[in-house]
Amino acid sequence: MVCVKVLYFAAARELIGVREEVLDLGPGEATTESFKSALEVKYPHAAQYIRGITLAVNLEYILGNDTRTLHENDEVALIPPISGG
Repeated sequence: MVCVKVLYFAAARELIGVREEVLDLGPGEATTESFKSALEVKYPHAAQYIRGITLAVNLEYILGNDTRTLHENDEVALIPPISGG
């Protein structure tokens, strides 16, 4: 069983309604993909948003379709899209 600390920023925080939480990913291998799936089940109203969001694991961005294995007590941040000029 793997538990990770989840940090929500900006629109993700507003949509989910919390700033941070601990998420139990259950038995088996925990990956960034299984993490997103667990969040989609927990927050079905935000599933489409979660599917497209960028993650950072322990302060390192996970880009594109890269899948990372998660470990006990990892910190996973949901990073909303950033726009600017």
